[in-house]
Amino acid sequence: MADFLGKAGYLEGVRFPFKDGNIIITENSVYSCPNTPNSDDNSCYIKEIDLRKLSEISFGDKKLVDVIRELLTKEQKLFENMDIVAIRTSIASSLIEEIKQAMPDAKIPDKLLSIAEVDLTKCLDLLSSGVMVNDINFSEQDFDELSQLYDNNLEKFQALTSAEAADTYLEGGATFQELSQLYDNNLEKFQALTSAEAADTYLEGSATFQELSQLYEANYQKFEALTSKGAVDTYFLNGKVTFQELSQLYEANKEKFEALTSLEASDTYSSGSVSFQELSQLYDTKYQKFEALTSVEATYIYYSRGATFEELSQLYDTNQQKFKYTTIAFLETDATFKELRQLYDADLDKFKALTSQEAAYTYKA
Repeated sequence: MADFLGKAGYLEGVRFPFKDGNIIITENSVYSCPNTPNSDDNSCYIKEIDLRKLSEISFGDKKLVDVIRELLTKEQKLFENMDIVAIRTSIASSLIEEIKQAMPDAKIPDKLLSIAEVDLTKCLDLLSSGVMVNDINFSEQDFDELSQLYDNNLEKFQALTSAEAADTYLEGGATFQELSQLYDNNLEKFQALTSAEAADTYLEGSATFQELSQLYEANYQKFEALTSKGAVDTYFLNGKVTFQELSQLYEANKEKFEALTSLEASDTYSSGSVSFQELSQLYDTKYQKFEALTSVEATYIYYSRGATFEELSQLYDTNQQKFKYTTIAFLETDATFKELRQLYDADLDKFKALTSQEAAYTYKA
């Protein structure tokens, strides 16, 4: 068979079978994959653990890479004569060492090695779940519960170890016990507090799990508003606003809140390169200009024609008629912002002719 070592000495495309599934090794990662009818299909990969030093793992007086090579090149019946438990323990020990080097505070119980001896796939799934790393209060009792969930309630295990749950632990400050109890007592609330939008609210809006939990109970309508797509976009786009700031705005002026978290405002932050503070100030001082610069036509210019908020703002201040003609013209032509401005200044009659609805029909035809 072809050599499976890459140029850098890493394993490539190796499947290492166990009774409970497979370990698939690629150039610099290890995947744990349960037994499935289509086990040769790469879509069955469910976990990935980055392990760049895999080829350096020791197994007795050999390297693990050499042991696996022997296993793969000899008859399948030789598996019965190999110390599979030792191989599993060696892999798990190396993984734990890698994680502890990267995150010294990670709470990884010693009993994880005992699990690896029996079920390496389960060991890898528990390690890669992220809970032990992301929940700073994670205890040995929590580990026992997590391990039991893996065996008895995989749906809950997956919910408590999802990427969104990881943000809820790490960024929102929730504990494993809090989420576990919430899952059992109020699944709908659990799903709301670990949704993708809630995760972004923790991560980008600096909200805490306790804040969102209390808000969910006290004012669900406000909870929905502050975790909406528009609000989330405002947190992490050029809006650069916090959950607390939007919460205060919601209480003080709901109309302004809705305007600054609208889809058009989101496009203005992301494509027009403007901050939340700038739009907020414009809303208060020049509302008519705010409406013009966050209109559907204006946002179309930002993301499809390369204009900036500052350019449209200056045009609005110096020549509102030109601003009006230019923004509408974009809906009828494929011209750039710069081309339309130059044409308007050079030949207004030609500009009007080339951007008329009659001309637009010609373009479409």
